[in-house]
Parts: sequence; structure tokens; C-alpha cells
Amino acid sequence: MVLVPLLLLILSFTFIWSMTRTYTDRGLKFLFTPHWESFKEPRLWVDAASQNAFDTGAGMGLMIPYSAYMTRRNGIVKYANIVPATNNLVSLLCGMTIFATTFSTLLVGPSAMNETDIINIMKESGPASTGLTFIWIPVLFETIGIFGRVLAVLFFLCLSFAGVTSLMSNFELSTKTLEDFGLKRKYGMPLAVVLTFSVGLPSALNVDVLTNQDFVWGFALIVSGLLLMYMVFRFGVRSFRHTVVNNYSENDWKLTYVWEIIIKFIAPIEAIALISWWAIDLISSDAGDGEEWYTFGKETLVTTLTQWFSLMLILIVINIIYVKTRRKPDIYEDYEKTPLLLSQSTEGDNIDRSRDLDGSFKELRL
Repeated sequence: MVLVPLLLLILSFTFIWSMTRTYTDRGLKFLFTPHWESFKEPRLWVDAASQNAFDTGAGMGLMIPYSAYMTRRNGIVKYANIVPATNNLVSLLCGMTIFATTFSTLLVGPSAMNETDIINIMKESGPASTGLTFIWIPVLFETIGIFGRVLAVLFFLCLSFAGVTSLMSNFELSTKTLEDFGLKRKYGMPLAVVLTFSVGLPSALNVDVLTNQDFVWGFALIVSGLLLMYMVFRFGVRSFRHTVVNNYSENDWKLTYVWEIIIKFIAPIEAIALISWWAIDLISSDAGDGEEWYTFGKETLVTTLTQWFSLMLILIVINIIYVKTRRKPDIYEDYEKTPLLLSQSTEGDNIDRSRDLDGSFKELRL
């Protein structure tokens, strides 16, 4: 409740300060000047879509465990619009800050560089542009003086806690999945933490592994989004819009027919076209550091497909084993327990039991 708002406050101040620097206009002009040739590269489009999906959690399955805690009063449509809009606005301000800082720093002094050299330096600031934050934000804070050092400490402290708290959603996703398989939460949560740490450790120790994982699973978000859309298709797009969202939520925005058009036509066609275009481009040209598409390199098609299908096979086997070995629930036993639970009441309890029953049965049918 404190660190994240403080981080946004520091970002706002940093953005305003960067706009006062010399040659800021050069950086902003370069940032907002379209390079039309880049639009012909499928990697640009796939990177943009997967980055946005990663930022907002779309296509990652993170919202599925969270939905277990949602009630009629949670405005899911509101959040689905406000969260991405806020995220993209903050990302835009951060991008403007980085470009303004880089150009205002490297265009002055006896070793002033041209725009091409500056862009090359920014590209080489680590995989997935990880160095842009850890290099250029301290450079900007240095221009503020002693107060800038205080801001730098607070900024990276808040950023660290924001990163850790973002992992909570991944822990919850893994924990709820393990709970569905019958593992108690007190065991599932520590196991989820250990698994997450173990899977992420190679990327922390080796930059090449980080580059590979960012490449492979960034694109996988688009495939995951397609699978989630397929679930909506199986349920029925119109039924999903009316039954699950519009007729269920209270005090929420309504999903319009435009959403149906997006889910039925625009989003699937866009995703399939991007994945196909990306795969064809990888086959027809060298990928990464001159690697051929059929080799097991850092950013090749074979490496990507191998990891995708390996994980898919493992998950299918686990689900088959679970379905074959799980104990079937005793429906009659659960039914006998239900009146006992519903009959419990406290003094002054005026809850409408019939409404609760209707709501629970409606949720059961969903």
C-alpha cells in the first residue's frame, strides 16, 4: 500500500525531470518517429503483443486462480480496461524517460555520439533491454545531486518489492493448481516457491538462458491466449458474455457485442497470422546470432517448438495420471452436508437463504 504508490510518485518526478534535460527533444523525436521498414518484421509485432500480455497477465492464466476469489461486486470488465490502460500509460512514460535520458547524456560533451551509435548502445544494454533501467535511471538520478541518490535507493527498493509482489500471482497460480490436484495449501505454497526459484535460477545465472527463455515463452503467451479463447468458444461466446459477465456482475461495465466480434474473428486471426508469419520468417532467414532455424540455438524455431511440446506433453501426462487415480467425489455425501452448512446462522442474521441457494446453483452450472 506504500511502496508501489511511492514508486509511481518517483517515476512521475523522474519523468518530469528528464523532460527538462538538454536534447530531450531529440530523444522524443526519435522515439515517436515511425520507422516504416520495421513494420515489415513479424518479430516486432509478436514482441509487442507478448510484452503487453506479460505486463497485464493476459494469456498467462494468472486471472484464473484470482477469479476463485471474485464475487459479483468485483468489476472485472472495469479492471480489464483500467489495468491495461494504466500499465501502458506508465510504460509509455518510462520509455520517454529512458530515451530522454540517453540522448541528453550521450549527445553532450567531447565524446558526443550520433543517433545511430546511441541506439546501438541502447540495444546492447543487456537481454530484453534489462540494462536500460539499471544503467540509465541511475545516470539520470546522478544529475539531481544528493537528493538523486536518495531517490535512487528508494526507486530500486520499491522496484525490488514490486517485482517480488508480482511473483505472488505466479505462486498463487501454482498453489491453486496443486490444490486442485489434492495437495494441501500448507504444502503447495512452499513447493510452488521452490519450483519457481528452481526454474528461474538458470536464467539468473546465465544470460544466454535468460535470452532463450524470454524468446520462447514470450511467444508462448500468444498460443496460451488462443487456448483461452478456445475455452470461450467451447462455452459459447454469446453465452459467456451474457451469463458469466453481464448477468452475473453487479455495478460493472457491460461487455458489448464488439467484444464478441473481437473474440470470434479479430483476435484469433491476428494471433494465428502473427505466429505463422513469425515462423515463416524464422525459417526463411537466420535467427539470433546467425543461427539456422533447425538448430538448437538461443532463438530458433526448433528450440521454441521443442520446449513448447515438451511442456505440453508433461502436463498432459500429469493430467491423465490424475484423472485415472483420483477418488471420485461422493455426490450424495456432499448433498447431505449442504443443509447443515446452510442451517448455521448467528443472531440477527437476515441473509436471504433462497438467494444464496440460487447463487450457488448458478455458480455450479457455470
